[in-house]
Amino acid sequence: MHAAEFYELRVQAAIFNYDICREVVSLWKHEPNGFALNVALKNIVHKLYEYDKALSGKLVNRVLTLARAREVEIHNDDIRNERKKWRGQLSKLQKWADVRNETSGHYGKNIAKQVALLKQLDRKEVMAVAAAFLAFNIVVLKALTRVGRGK
Repeated sequence: MHAAEFYELRVQAAIFNYDICREVVSLWKHEPNGFALNVALKNIVHKLYEYDKALSGKLVNRVLTLARAREVEIHNDDIRNERKKWRGQLSKLQKWADVRNETSGHYGKNIAKQVALLKQLDRKEVMAVAAAFLAFNIVVLKALTRVGRGK
């Protein structure tokens, strides 16, 4: 049972890393500009927002539960303290709740609002948040690796 849980958590983290890296590489390769850039950034924001929600809501608790079951000492405070290192960037995810809700998670009926929200996205800001989140996810992956190795 522990092995299945470990691999599910690893796969979820790997999928997230791949998704974000693929989106970032696509930006570099295609170099969209104008409104096309905002639409491309929206895809990154959506993935960051959803993974943060999953990580905060369930995935970190699953890692901690698995750590206890495998007698590996990892504390929620350790992960929380690591997250604080990127607080400035990661706090922007909550600012993007409307972007997620109106332009990607659920397409709203108010097109003018969607366009206005998309125009607020800034490439440097989204990339900074993506880099911070990937760095934080590496910390989670390292903790998960310790859990996978056991005591």
